[in-house]
Amino acid sequence: MVSLEKLIPQAHNIEIRSRYIPGHLNVLADQLSRKNQVLPSEWSLHPDICKQIWKTWEWPQIDLFATSQNHKLPVYMSPLPDPASWDTDALVQPWDQMIAYAYPQVSLIRAVLNKVLNSQNLTLLLVAPMWPQQEWCPDLLHLLVDEPRELPKWRKLLKQSHLNRFHLNPDMLELHV
Repeated sequence: MVSLEKLIPQAHNIEIRSRYIPGHLNVLADQLSRKNQVLPSEWSLHPDICKQIWKTWEWPQIDLFATSQNHKLPVYMSPLPDPASWDTDALVQPWDQMIAYAYPQVSLIRAVLNKVLNSQNLTLLLVAPMWPQQEWCPDLLHLLVDEPRELPKWRKLLKQSHLNRFHLNPDMLELHV
């Protein structure tokens, strides 16, 4: 076994310490370390809407931001370790030559747009809110290759599959593809 002292030169003045933190105090890390975990912010688009999206543009090869609980395509990338997923963490995988579907959390939209800008020959069907006041909105509009389509304001548009709970106010999200 190699000691950390040999891997980290003393000249960098780096010190590594480990410490136990109970799961109830470290919820996200604890959640990410367990199999079949569900993210509390995991919302799933109604399957009929997804089918309409595919028919309007083209059928994607991969669902970039999904879990075993909500993937819309047989091939998906999960933010959590998942043996059924094609890979983990879509933002670190190459998106070149893909036809992909993505419904990321709003907090990831800037990173998604940056990834699109750095990808070659990518077709991305992105579900995102149309919020002009967000700093990422001008870039999103610049990247469009077709008119955005507003998603219907169905009461059952968004669901948390693991809780069988529907979003209380999908209208406020102004979701578009």
